[in-house]
Amino acid sequence: LLGERSSLNGNTGKYFLYPKLAAVYSLIPPTKPSDPKPQFDVLRVRGAYGEAGNRPNYGQKFTALNATQNIGGNAGITIGTAAGDPGIEPERQREFEVGADVATKGQKIVAELTLYQRNISNLLLQRALPTSTGFTTEFFNGGSMRNRGIEAAGQVMPVSSKKIEWTTRGILTLNRSQITDL
Repeated sequence: LLGERSSLNGNTGKYFLYPKLAAVYSLIPPTKPSDPKPQFDVLRVRGAYGEAGNRPNYGQKFTALNATQNIGGNAGITIGTAAGDPGIEPERQREFEVGADVATKGQKIVAELTLYQRNISNLLLQRALPTSTGFTTEFFNGGSMRNRGIEAAGQVMPVSSKKIEWTTRGILTLNRSQITDL
């Protein structure tokens, strides 16, 4: 469990909590020395849930002041063109994943498969403002997005000797994103 607060958030005293949990279950039962050797080094399923935050950047909370020498030839301060949001909060990412891993004896053949979904809420966005406001843009929290994907990896070791070891690995990654609210 991570509790995080920052001077970049609108409420500097508020803690944002990000829990994480993961579990792995091996499908290979424990063996005794007298048992035959298993054909697999790894045969397991796994699952995980986790949350993370992406805090606002410097300059997104406050409206910046710019130093200038344009006021009657004297030094002065002008208001920046990007309006800050005094109530801005971090983005929140929630991810759930499940997977399976298989490896034969001696890691001659290895296969991994992972399915995941990540939901991102409270997106940190910037939008254009009418020039009549005195600003050109503003930062704010708004919208959400969903990422779904699959990751698959395969590895084979066709040659393994004292002098040479040849390993080939292939990875496939597929990710689909969708804005679910804006």
